[in-house]
Amino acid sequence: MVGINGISFSMVKVIRKDWLWLTFPIILGLLLRLPRLGEFDNNYYTATVKSMTLSWSNFIFGSFDPSGLLMVDKPPAAFWLQSVPGLLLGVEDWSVALPQFIMGMVAIPFIYFTVRGTFGRIAGIVSASVLAVLPASVIIDTRNEPDALVAFCLLLAAACIVKAVQTSQWKWLIFFSVLIALGFNSKMFVAFVPLPIFMT
Repeated sequence: MVGINGISFSMVKVIRKDWLWLTFPIILGLLLRLPRLGEFDNNYYTATVKSMTLSWSNFIFGSFDPSGLLMVDKPPAAFWLQSVPGLLLGVEDWSVALPQFIMGMVAIPFIYFTVRGTFGRIAGIVSASVLAVLPASVIIDTRNEPDALVAFCLLLAAACIVKAVQTSQWKWLIFFSVLIALGFNSKMFVAFVPLPIFMT
């Protein structure tokens, strides 16, 4: 049966059912992360974000000091993201942790749909539930360090590899390469750790 704009009512029903299944892990992830938002603050990285909001030069190069003489010890990609809420909401413990929180919450339904497409709905909901309560995930999603962006990029990169295998389309490998590069520009060679698995 075809509905509005060629979208079948059965398809809409499936989508609604998916989100119904996702309600539990999303709420669980939210309850575990929201109270901890900004609970741990790396002052070194917070100072970097504050410096990056002062000038375009500091922003581009990830300068630790306001004068732009010293760079932070990590590539600037994660701190670029943190600078956005820093500019809009002020540089606070919770505001610099906000991008990591958002990525962590988005990752829960994303891993569900990625796994469900290959292994089914039960496997998808188990994956989403595990990610929602995984202590390491809860920690990195609520603090102002670059690990959350690396993890999110690698999750998206894994999905691109799956799509590349399923569709035999080169564009997914290009997306994969861009995501690995973004991960590298967050925490350098940490983003390369799963590459041997991706390549097999």
